[in-house]
Amino acid sequence: MTEKHPLSGYKKDDNGVLWIWSYVGQARVKMGYKVKSLLHYEQSSYQQISIVDTKWYGKMLVLDGTPQISTGEGFIYNEMISHVPIITHSNSKKVAMIGGGDCGPAREAMKYDGIQQIDVVEIDPKVTEICRTWLTPASCYDVKPGSI
Repeated sequence: MTEKHPLSGYKKDDNGVLWIWSYVGQARVKMGYKVKSLLHYEQSSYQQISIVDTKWYGKMLVLDGTPQISTGEGFIYNEMISHVPIITHSNSKKVAMIGGGDCGPAREAMKYDGIQQIDVVEIDPKVTEICRTWLTPASCYDVKPGSI
């Protein structure tokens, strides 16, 4: 019998409203996301993976109770982590991304004609599978492995 794991990181306030919280200790920043609904949850071999619909940020990927990326603000992270390294390198042809199973950074890197190869290394294939279903536009997966 499989042991059921409770959701990590979610808390109800005094009014019964569900929130997911993110705290960055070194910056002393705490951010709360009001959850409208839990869209998906599963325990992979590596972590708890959930997708929630939030009040202000759209759909959000949450790993082990920690918000990762949302459809409402994810472009900020994806653009910064992709464009800055590519444009500061004089002749980018091959790109390696460690993590990034949501496919957002790879989608941004695909915008450059000079890029010949993009390798995304994600330890948990469930993250990519779930993001493909719930978050990432299908166009991100139009390119087959080895075709870039």
